[in-house]
Amino acid sequence: MTIYLRQLPVIALLFALTACAAPVLEQPTGRRDFTLLVAGDIGECTEDGPFLTGKLLDHLDGIILVAGDIAYENGSDADFHGCFDRAWGRHKGRIFPVPGNHEYASAQAAPYYQYFGKRAAGPNGYYSFDVAGWHIVALNSNIDTASGSEEERWLRNDLQKTPSPCILAFMHHSYRSSGWHGRTEALTPLVQDLYRYGASIVITGHDHHYERFAPLDPEGHRDADHGLTFFVVGTGGAELHSTMFRSSGSESVESNFWGVLGLHLRDNDYDWEFIPAQPTDFSDAGSSECSTRASPRIDSSIKLEGQKVRERAR
Repeated sequence: MTIYLRQLPVIALLFALTACAAPVLEQPTGRRDFTLLVAGDIGECTEDGPFLTGKLLDHLDGIILVAGDIAYENGSDADFHGCFDRAWGRHKGRIFPVPGNHEYASAQAAPYYQYFGKRAAGPNGYYSFDVAGWHIVALNSNIDTASGSEEERWLRNDLQKTPSPCILAFMHHSYRSSGWHGRTEALTPLVQDLYRYGASIVITGHDHHYERFAPLDPEGHRDADHGLTFFVVGTGGAELHSTMFRSSGSESVESNFWGVLGLHLRDNDYDWEFIPAQPTDFSDAGSSECSTRASPRIDSSIKLEGQKVRERAR
C-alpha cells in the first residue's frame, strides 16, 4: 500500500487519509504544530503514562506514527478497547501504526489488524506513504526480515521506486539502543537496505526510554553524509526502563519521562524535538539535513554489538 499525498498540507492531509477522520481539535493557547508525532510502547493502563501522552497529543497537530506495543499485555480486543482506546482512541483517525511483540501475543495479531483496519495493511503489516516531500516506510519487525524474505524484497522495491530525497522508516524492535533489548540482529538486512537507498531516520520502540544516535552506518560507524539517525521512542506510556549501558554513537538519552518525538519535515532537512508529557528540565532538539545514498557495497558480516544484557518482552 503506497499513498501519494505529498502535495497536500498537513491539515488537509489528515482528512484525506481516512474517510472517518477524527474531528479537528480546538486550538488551545500555546499549541505547537508538527508534521509527525511518534511514540511506541503505549497502552499499559496500570501506568499514568498513556493518559498523559494522550492528553499531550490533544495540543499537537500532525500525523501520529505508533511504533508498536500499542495495547498491553497481550494485544487482545480487551487490551485495545479497555486501555489504548481510552487513552489514545480519540486520535485514531490520524494514527499510522506498526505492530509490536505484544500485539503478536494474540494469534497473528488479529485484534491489532481489526482495530486499525485498512490503515494497518494486514496481513503483513508493512506499507509506505509520502508526506511533506518525505517517503515514510512502516515495517513489521515481528515477521521474517531475512535477506530475500518477502518483506525485505518489498522494501528494496519500494525504496528503488521512490523519488523522495528524504526517507524515514519506523518499526517496533530496536536496532540501536542502550536499553534492555539492545540491538535486534535479525533487522540487519532491512537496515542495510535503508542505508543503501539513502534513508535519513529510523525510529523504533521496544526499549522503554528516549534515545537519539548520531548518523551511523549499519556497522555502527559514524557517517555524517550517508548515515542513519536512529531514535528510540519507547516513551508512549508503558512502564519506563532505565538504560543498561551507553551504546556507541548515542548522543542523547532519557528514561524518566513519558513523551513523544516531534518532527518538522522539509524538502531536504528536518527539525526534531522530544516533547515530554511531564515537567522536566530534559530537552533534546535540533536540525539535520537528509542523508544521501550510500555506496552499494556494504559489509554483510556485521557482528552483534556487545551482549544482550537482558531480554524482556516489555
